Amino acid sequence: RTRELEIDPIARGLLGLDEATALNADVGFFRRLILPADRQLVDMEVMKARRTGGPVELRFRIRTPAGEVRHIRTATTFVGGTPEAPHLTIGAGVDETDEVHLQAEMRLRSAALDAAWDGILITEAQGDQPIVYANRRFLETTGYSEAEILGRNCRFLSEGLGEQTGLQELRQARQHLAREGFADLPAWDQL
Repeated sequence: RTRELEIDPIARGLLGLDEATALNADVGFFRRLILPADRQLVDMEVMKARRTGGPVELRFRIRTPAGEVRHIRTATTFVGGTPEAPHLTIGAGVDETDEVHLQAEMRLRSAALDAAWDGILITEAQGDQPIVYANRRFLETTGYSEAEILGRNCRFLSEGLGEQTGLQELRQARQHLAREGFADLPAWDQL
């Protein structure tokens, strides 16, 4: 007898299955790992691919036997037989869980930066230190658009400001603080 489903060692690890469970697994077992919220979409896409004879690419979540939720991307093709009863199904899956979590974290951090009251710029630490991010507040305060500043060094922001009113007073105030022993304290300039 041929097995209905064969799970390689890498996929076993991904699914959290021991070898004995994997050897006895059938398609129904694998289907039950798919979270109920994703199962209907997976079923519909697989049925559509079987009817058309085409490949199917899916993203869905599974719950491993240990209870861990994993984000999976698969590509599957049905080979031979008829669309309703193929002789063979060949597929590959990729665990995207870490990437999905990283993307969610990045969206959260980006939302926090965009909601800040202060203008924020982020630059690359290498090379000419081009600007890679400016939050909404910075753009509103300066009047620049992202297209005008992304990829540029921050030096352009100080062009022509050398003789600005009040700059000499600011320099004198900093020199006074340095003479009073405050020069070594960490500071945050908000100008």
